[in-house]
Amino acid sequence: MDPITDINSIEQMLVDRASLHRRPIGCTLELTPLCNFDCRMCYVRLSAGQIQQPQPPGHLRTAAEWLHLAEQMQSSGTLFLTLTGGEPLLHPEFREIYCGLLAMGMIVSVNTNGSLIDESWADFFAANRPRRINITLYGKDDRTYERLCRVSGQYDRVVRGICMLRERGVAVKMNVSLTRENENQLEELETIAASLKVPIDIDCYMCPAVRERGKHYDFDVRLSPEDAADRQFEILIRKLEALPNATPETTAAYLQGMLSRVQPHDPTPDHRYPLRCRAGASSCAISWHGRMRPCVMMSAPEADAFAVGFEQAWQQLTAAVAALNTSEECGTCECRDLCQTCAASALCEEGACEAVPRYMCRFTRRYVLRVRTSGTVLPAVKLADAGDVSPRC
Repeated sequence: MDPITDINSIEQMLVDRASLHRRPIGCTLELTPLCNFDCRMCYVRLSAGQIQQPQPPGHLRTAAEWLHLAEQMQSSGTLFLTLTGGEPLLHPEFREIYCGLLAMGMIVSVNTNGSLIDESWADFFAANRPRRINITLYGKDDRTYERLCRVSGQYDRVVRGICMLRERGVAVKMNVSLTRENENQLEELETIAASLKVPIDIDCYMCPAVRERGKHYDFDVRLSPEDAADRQFEILIRKLEALPNATPETTAAYLQGMLSRVQPHDPTPDHRYPLRCRAGASSCAISWHGRMRPCVMMSAPEADAFAVGFEQAWQQLTAAVAALNTSEECGTCECRDLCQTCAASALCEEGACEAVPRYMCRFTRRYVLRVRTSGTVLPAVKLADAGDVSPRC
């Protein structure tokens, strides 16, 4: 989960400069592990009683604690924040934290399941506008919510919440995590997003993170790598075909451009393959109990941000991330530039950042096969004509 999304050209320049100089321009704040859903694939959700049981144990941080940390973040150059959970709206002082961050000039987005959005919350966000509210839609009906999220009567609440926000001009994006329970609803979910006039972002890869929750990941809920790749390819084709002035030629040109990136890479002289994402370079995540980590999926490396202060924790984290080395097999793979594998997926899939996440290998090779066998490639059309619809998962 990257806190830096949908940015303009000036903001992109700032982010690139922050990455170059290893400054923390973006951060995800995980305000609470509490949630009114109990999703089968969740990596963090805890009950109030369970909060004291993880190792290390923790407690919900107060608004004063979060805002004091945010002042330090501001001094360190942080600009983009994403508030998440759990369900962040369940934090008893969410509004105070959120408004305090806005008052500092932070660009704030909120991740929520959307079920708690009522007139009061919609009015609040209309009066105190975020960059965007990201709402996850888990399926097309209550039955899917019951199977996947283990809650009843929530689908209509989520849709009503989206409508209330949209009516007030609050920016909303719909996120979808594709699983075995909802993979056959893909086109219907896209239709729902279109009817609500919100953009949709569909993740086909479910990272099997467990973190301090320590609960075995429900592998039965996620798609096989081949099925996930097939769904991702279908999404790509529909995006290409929906572009203005799209033609079979522009679609073929875009796919050709993807295939041109499939080529072997020589080993580096020092056999070092550092992280290629912004995690630990210009962004980080701080867990509900104060552990600063490269991203929300990883439990290590980490530093205690509340104990040592944000800047010192950032220095500790960047040093630890710089020492990480991902797999040479991944670093030299011909599919590397189309593969979305990262240190987090290697760690969660195989137990070590330097391991090869075989699920992602199968996913990517299937995806490349689908691109390669999709039809005739026409070199006469410029790749740029197809626009930017690069796959995200």
